[in-house]
Amino acid sequence: MTSTLASPALAQLLREERELILNRTVEDLRSQAGSHYQERSEEELRSWVSVSLAELVRSLEQGSVQPLRERAETISRERGAMGFAIHEVVEAILSLKEAALPTILEHFKDEPDTARVSIQQIDRILRSAAGRFADLFAEGMRHSVRHEKDRLALLLDVAETSGGSLDLDVILPSIAQGIARALRLSHCAIFLWNRREKIFEPRGPIDSPAAPDLTRLLSKPLREEEDPLVSKALTSGTLATFCGDEAPSAFSERPEIEGMKTVISIPIALAGEVLALAVGISFERECAFDPDELRLVAGISQAVAPAVDNALKFEGAQQRLLEADRLQSSTAALLEMQSVDDVLAITAREAQRIVRADGAVAVLHDGSENPRRVTSGNAKSLTSEELAKRLAEPKASEISMPLEVKGQSVGTLLLTCGVEDCEEGDLRILRHFTESAAAAIVHARFHEQHERIAVLEDRQRLAHELHDSVTQSLYGVTMYSEAAARLLDADQAERAKGLMHDLQKAALEALREMRLLVFELRPPVLQKKGLAGALQARLAAVEGRAGVKAELLTAGPISLPGNIEKALYGIAKESLNNILKHAEATRISVELRQSDSSASLEIADNGLGFDTAVARQRGGLGLLGLEERAAAIGGLLFIDSHPGSGTLIRVEVPLKNQPPETGSPPGAAS
Repeated sequence: MTSTLASPALAQLLREERELILNRTVEDLRSQAGSHYQERSEEELRSWVSVSLAELVRSLEQGSVQPLRERAETISRERGAMGFAIHEVVEAILSLKEAALPTILEHFKDEPDTARVSIQQIDRILRSAAGRFADLFAEGMRHSVRHEKDRLALLLDVAETSGGSLDLDVILPSIAQGIARALRLSHCAIFLWNRREKIFEPRGPIDSPAAPDLTRLLSKPLREEEDPLVSKALTSGTLATFCGDEAPSAFSERPEIEGMKTVISIPIALAGEVLALAVGISFERECAFDPDELRLVAGISQAVAPAVDNALKFEGAQQRLLEADRLQSSTAALLEMQSVDDVLAITAREAQRIVRADGAVAVLHDGSENPRRVTSGNAKSLTSEELAKRLAEPKASEISMPLEVKGQSVGTLLLTCGVEDCEEGDLRILRHFTESAAAAIVHARFHEQHERIAVLEDRQRLAHELHDSVTQSLYGVTMYSEAAARLLDADQAERAKGLMHDLQKAALEALREMRLLVFELRPPVLQKKGLAGALQARLAAVEGRAGVKAELLTAGPISLPGNIEKALYGIAKESLNNILKHAEATRISVELRQSDSSASLEIADNGLGFDTAVARQRGGLGLLGLEERAAAIGGLLFIDSHPGSGTLIRVEVPLKNQPPETGSPPGAAS
């Protein structure tokens, strides 16, 4: 084959007629309608044809197709990257034969056999080159398709993982792994943009036990004004590279990490807003990223940006929900307090907990020289003089927040920590909490004032009852004793005995009234012992000592909302007071029951009884008050009584659809 292909004379002819053959070939290529050759310049086409013609001459001189076949390998790579179709390149190779044919026929017109052999030699060489090109081009296409398939699979995998989750701890590692695979990097980490701090914070930093210096490097925040890899990426808006000896200069601290050949940074942005920065490092390849790799990375960053944005918004919503829960738990404790001192104590303690301060001070503004204040944590060790000075001029390491309601200051909160020590979410919670604390202080002050007024009203009421009941009973005792004494002096013992019996009855009545008033003066036991405990204490302290047999019956544990317990206790107390004053009963039964849907209170006595219709007409015995108490909690009051047959009072209260109670219910009893 070598002997038949070799033709120095033909090679010399083609060399001599090079310009003519070159012009014919270029003209033929440019005349191919709709081909990629029409998009290239004439100079570029002449350069391509000139190289191919030179390789054809070498093949004829050497008697081998190898030079032109090697040229075909180069053409397959170059034209494939340019988007040429296979038939376009094959036609261009064969067009050399068409361009050389007139020259050969003219030169060997007197030697037809030589002309025929020369044409066959060129045809064999060019067809061999075209075949080689076709094989290489097809293989390249198959490789390109596989590469594109792998590229799209990687892009789809990253997009699906990112788009299928709202968890940044799932999304960000997937993005980092995808970028590392796309660019064949050793490591990749994601840094999230922190608007408040104006920094990129590492999220899930690289953990490389074999390279602790690298772990530390990728665990530190990045700043645009300090780290070149940030400023370069943000300025260009695309992938920024630092190659070879320049790789360490990507970081402000210029790390001394051996073997680091490439550092890249890629902004992940949505609608022009940068959300995160991907930072990759390679210890094996030194940049030289091909266009496919760059397009793939650009596609990944564009595809995952919406997922990152959604995850950031979701995380923000979750954080705000957590803040709301924390705020609710803190303010719930405030709402339970009715004492100003208790509110101040809760304010100091909860504020210290919210921002994790070392100490806290809550001060009441009441216009006095020595206002009420409560300390928590290490602030307890401060003297009054030190506290006053700190409140007037807080240190840089302290936070001073006013407690205000509608622009009016009711107090001050001082925390022994600086703003820089607190997270933004904690400060938001603290600001909302101080608003609730200020309102709670105002509420507690009103409650204290109300309590003082209530105490005065109770004293006036008790004084009135003491005058109306006990004083009259004691006056009756005095009158009976004086009359009995006069009868005894007159030797009228039988008549005196009757008066002594009336005197004893009046004295017992006065004793009952006094015990009832004494019980009213005692501290309330409802909050301490619950409804059942409070009723038991009442029966033992009043009815039991008055000689009335009284018993409390319960079935199972009793644990009711505070408003229901308070109303039922008021109904029971008013009913028992009426029994003592009017019924002349010797036995009283109180029964308390609770189920999932309702609660009931039943009070029965064996006293005189009364006509309920007449009582309602007269408005006596406090029936209207009992009905109002029951209606206030959505309950119904039933009274069954007849003269001479005792009285039964029953209250039924539904437990569903009750207004929510703050804090824990009072103690349960059984």
